[in-house]
Amino acid sequence: MNKITTLAAISMFAVIMGMTAIAPALAAGSNGQKTTICHFEATHFDEELQEDIPDTWSVITVNDRSLPAHLGDEDHEGHSDTIVTTQEEADACLANNES
Repeated sequence: MNKITTLAAISMFAVIMGMTAIAPALAAGSNGQKTTICHFEATHFDEELQEDIPDTWSVITVNDRSLPAHLGDEDHEGHSDTIVTTQEEADACLANNES
């Protein structure tokens, strides 16, 4: 029993040391870099409001680690999010809501 307890303690120590070593890297992400994108959200039912929310385009800023989840995503009924680098691009993104 003493041998099992010792092995368990050593294993827990190793896990804690490993977590301590990688935690800063995980928290930093990609150096905290953020990118502004034109984001499309398809029509969906809002449970709280009990109504359909229509297709919406918005300008949002996301952590670079989440860019792959946004860019080139054809789940948006053929639309994909795009990177916004100028005010004109942001205005064009929001103008999609008027059509």
